[in-house]
Amino acid sequence: MVKSYYCLLIVVLLWGLGTQEAWAQPNNPRFDVLEQDLATYAVDYPRIDKEIDISITGSLQEFAIAFSKETKLNLTIAPSIQQQIVTNFADTRPRDILLHLCRFYELDLTFSGSIISLIHTAPHNQTNKQKEKAENNHDKNNNTEEN
Repeated sequence: MVKSYYCLLIVVLLWGLGTQEAWAQPNNPRFDVLEQDLATYAVDYPRIDKEIDISITGSLQEFAIAFSKETKLNLTIAPSIQQQIVTNFADTRPRDILLHLCRFYELDLTFSGSIISLIHTAPHNQTNKQKEKAENNHDKNNNTEEN
């Protein structure tokens, strides 16, 4: 009887290890680059690694204002981003908060000196040639419709 419980326990543990791998998010090279960029930024602006507490219910623009005041870091949000958010971060590094926002809201980061900008993620599955072809087809369709 005890042996059957041990066997069941082993089976459940092995099954759990297998499902953990299945549920894990695949590595996205975009986030690896973002992490590297933030690490480089941290060399000159170590405040990005100082844990903060921040809670916001509102727009990403309102979040940027509160984030900048709390961290003394320069953060801008592209005006085209009209995302409403509800956040509550406790004892969290600003770098982790920015990565979370990029993952959760499909955003990207750009850096210009001390300024960090949150922008829309560019379509990463299209090559430049595919983009040009799509734009040319769109232009041709618009010209055909106008004639």
